[in-house]
Amino acid sequence: MCRRTVLRHFAGTATFAAGIRAAWADDRPLDALMGEVDHGNFGQTFDQASRTVHMPKATVPMLSPGTAEATRRAVETYDGIVARGGWPEVSKVLELRLGTRHESVVELRSRLTISGDLDPNASAVENDIYDSYLEEAVRRFQARHGLTIDGIVHEATFDAMNVPAVTRRDQLKINIERLKSLSGNLGARYVVCNIPAARIEAIEHDVAVLRHTGVVGKPDRPSPEIDSKIIEINFNPYWTVPASIVRKDLIPRMQDQPDYLTKNHIRILDAAHRELQPSQINWYSEDATNYTFKQDPGS
Repeated sequence: MCRRTVLRHFAGTATFAAGIRAAWADDRPLDALMGEVDHGNFGQTFDQASRTVHMPKATVPMLSPGTAEATRRAVETYDGIVARGGWPEVSKVLELRLGTRHESVVELRSRLTISGDLDPNASAVENDIYDSYLEEAVRRFQARHGLTIDGIVHEATFDAMNVPAVTRRDQLKINIERLKSLSGNLGARYVVCNIPAARIEAIEHDVAVLRHTGVVGKPDRPSPEIDSKIIEINFNPYWTVPASIVRKDLIPRMQDQPDYLTKNHIRILDAAHRELQPSQINWYSEDATNYTFKQDPGS
């Protein structure tokens, strides 16, 4: 599964890099906040007249010793935006895309100009036509917020744009101390899982050398946070199904699909480690939670 697909599923989720910047700000310390989004040469091939926010290099880690300081500087930028009154709310419509003519386009231009995604010199602020400059500004905004990068303003993009500047500023403030605690003793080589973004990075000497999609828990059953030294890697290991998943997912699935365990190569073991067949279990009784469920190694 490519990261572009994952971003579609997790559009709008919080990440460490939820930065929005003013057009007149020094972007260099803020670029480190944003991480890399799977968009090819995004940020390097856009028309210079419409680009005032510089996209980061593809190798910038999402978490590094410099992340907390970059966040502090981002807060200063947001302080300026808030002091100037923030940005306007963009009136929701079904969607805005290239060629659309609508009064909401004027609000959209103002919103993206204040956040630095659209160069105010690209076209007149009162222009109500969704032109190519505005499309590229929307794509930049979407990339910075982990949204689907299509240049179309739909519900998820409207929602992200209409978060007030003071709220974004306060989110960054809250996270500074947490980022300090997370990045204080990383060393030269480390692995980070950004749970909300479902993304894993391997970092070596401040460079993200590997990136992978992560499998993470649901909001009501979140993945646990751990901080540990890696001493062993198992490729395609056995997986023992956690009790919460057995109770809330596996047993209900077996009630509807009796062949589910067999299809997914999940074995049932009793207390003496003897293997049982699915037909031997009463899936409508509490006894079903007393067994160990172990999935064979696989892709």
